[in-house]
Order: sequence, then structure tokens, then C-alpha cells
Amino acid sequence: MSSPSSSLLSLLLLASSLVHAVPNPSSITSALPLFNPSRSSSANIDQSNSLTVHYADANTELTGILCRDDVQLGEYRARLSFACWTSAPNQQFWAEMGNGVLGLGPKYQKQHDVNGRPLPSPILLGFTARDAVDSNAAGLPPKFAFMATKSAAELQLGGYVKGSTIGEMRTTPSISTKTYSLSINSIRIGDEFDNALELLVFSPTTKKRHVPALLDTGSPCIMLPSSSENGDVIKSPYSLYQNYNKKWSKMFITVNGIDQGLEIRREDLEVEHHTFLDEAWGTNIRPCVMPVTWAMKPPHMTPIVLGES
Repeated sequence: MSSPSSSLLSLLLLASSLVHAVPNPSSITSALPLFNPSRSSSANIDQSNSLTVHYADANTELTGILCRDDVQLGEYRARLSFACWTSAPNQQFWAEMGNGVLGLGPKYQKQHDVNGRPLPSPILLGFTARDAVDSNAAGLPPKFAFMATKSAAELQLGGYVKGSTIGEMRTTPSISTKTYSLSINSIRIGDEFDNALELLVFSPTTKKRHVPALLDTGSPCIMLPSSSENGDVIKSPYSLYQNYNKKWSKMFITVNGIDQGLEIRREDLEVEHHTFLDEAWGTNIRPCVMPVTWAMKPPHMTPIVLGES
């Protein structure tokens, strides 16, 4: 992926899921304690500037304070403002899943919190902003590539390292300048593409033959619209998925602008029970496919969410 130097974003898509030289994620998480600004001699804490945001959905509220400190990524350094979250709805989630939320968005998603207080810019944009006087990366293009498998992940800053994957990297422009978004023409589940069940069955009267899709590493699963989108599709994609009783081995995704479709193996989508899925799923192992629980107002269509599963 890369943030735009023009009006379009180049999204880097992997033709292979193999990633080389990635340590065990559990060893990384256990070795990195949560950031404690009181233990940093260079940190500046604004206790009077409290922040409250809803992350990912309205049910996930984070509260904290504004911090400023020296941040280093390899040879690049900057003095940046960022949010120090002091309260989350599920402390066990953060303890198991990571140490915070890294801002890599192409633009501000929200410039103010729920109370109207200014939010700091995403970390990568803070590093590379042309007017970043306290950064030696000012003016560099804010490019990055993110790759993940079930057992490992890698974030590459500054572009894409060609030798780190097997398979050809393909690019397509984003359909939004605010999010990393694709245009999807087809999603199928089955064993072979030609005989697979189509989940995007468009109405004969609709002019739309695609559905927007958000690339969101903050979502654990692939999420499908759970309504007929005001008649644009004959049935909701999630209901078609949920009511398909045959055993299937692959999911096929056709992205507008890419000549070769994406093929995801069922076993790569399967997840064991986890803290944030136990309530809905119990302890069954199943593909990480869930319904989108919110809807867009016409004429916009509710997007598919391509999570990190």
C-alpha cells in the first residue's frame, strides 16, 4: 500500500501468502511492554488534553491523553504527538493482540475526537509531512507494505521489498483517498471458480456491478454486507454465505482492475476461538467470515471489509 502523492493510492496486493524471515509474533508481543510515558525522559504529557474516540465501531471506545515523544523507526527519527490510551473496553484484548494502534491511514479519518478536541495525525504522516521540522523523514513519500499469514506478519516501511515474497506483486488504484479501498466484482466460495457459489448476485436492473471493499487490518475477519442493499443485489451476500451448506475449500475474489483473481484457501480463513469471538462463536473452529453490522445510506453501498484473516 502507499499513501498518495497524487489523487490515487497504489495498493500492493500479494499473489502469494508466503512471507520470509518473520519472527514468532507471540515472542514479539511478550517482549514489548505497553508504552509508559512516565518512564521516558523525553516524553511530554498533556494531562489536561483528554481524548475519547470510537475505534472501528461505535462499541469500541478508547480514552486517553495526548502525549509527545521522540519516535524512531530504523534510521528515521521524529518528535511526534500521539494518543496514549489509558482505558479500553477489553484489557485482555490488548494484552493478547498487541501494544496499541499504529496510524498508517492515507489521511485523517477523524481530525477531532467525540468532544471536538484535535487528534494527532497518523504516525506515518507525522514522520513524512513536508512541514515536519522535527523529523529527518520530512517530505519522503509515506509508502508501506503489509503482509500477513496465519502465523506471522511483516510491515515494510518506505515501499515494498521485492525479495520478501514469492509471487508477482500487482497494483490497483484505490477508489478512495481517505481509506484503502478496492472495487470487487465477485466473491465466490467452492472448490473450483467456475462451479463456486457467487455471493454478489446483482439485480438485473441495477447499474452497479461492483461493491466497494475496505482493506482493514483492524478487523479480524472478512465481513460481508447483511442486506440486499436497497435492491442492488438480489440477496444479502452474508445470507448466501451463511446458508451454503456444502463443504468448500476456497474463496475466490475478483478485484476490478486486476487481471488475476485472488484465491484464499479455507484453512487460511479458519480461526480458533478467541477473546473477541467467544461471545458470538463459542469455541468452534470456523472460517473468519462475519456480517457487516452497519449500513450505508443510498446511493452508497455498504462495503465489504477485508480484514487481516
